Amino acid sequence: MTPASSVIFAIIIFETMFVGAPKAQTLPVCEVLDRLTELNGRTVTISGAFSSGDMGDFLSASPPCSSRINRDGWSWINAISARLDKDPVKFAYFQQQFAQLHSLKQAHPSEKIMATLTGTLHTSSHFKVDRLLHRPMGFTYCVAEIVYSKIGDWKVVAYESGELERLKKDAEHPDAIRIR
Repeated sequence: MTPASSVIFAIIIFETMFVGAPKAQTLPVCEVLDRLTELNGRTVTISGAFSSGDMGDFLSASPPCSSRINRDGWSWINAISARLDKDPVKFAYFQQQFAQLHSLKQAHPSEKIMATLTGTLHTSSHFKVDRLLHRPMGFTYCVAEIVYSKIGDWKVVAYESGELERLKKDAEHPDAIRIR
């Protein structure tokens, strides 16, 4: 390969990867939950209400899904566990993003924070059941998780009527329920 053809080849690869590549479609949590088998192991961009707690980070369905997600004989809450990609190269980026999130939470304590996360989605078609807890060992309390490497803009949004009560109910009883 000549130097000129190498440059042309590099330009074509660059344009394919960055310029001409179609933008990833942002999917709401409910659509991702409906398409778990299809999206498992793929890079996805998901939007939802972002929350953090003792058990980790989550993207909850907002607006709410019509019902809980049923998978492997269990009924799960409408949320996706969110786990940060621990790539040290991205440390400064995430530090800046979470500083912005903290500022938004302080300024808007009674409103939800919407986020768009991009990363790899993981789920399972079968979950081992913990014999002591009598619940499936999912991703914390969720049927799926996204290992995210990018955060879209944070947005502050008012809760819809009844939405905060539903989220509190899910937080009080997050366990998957056996479908009989």
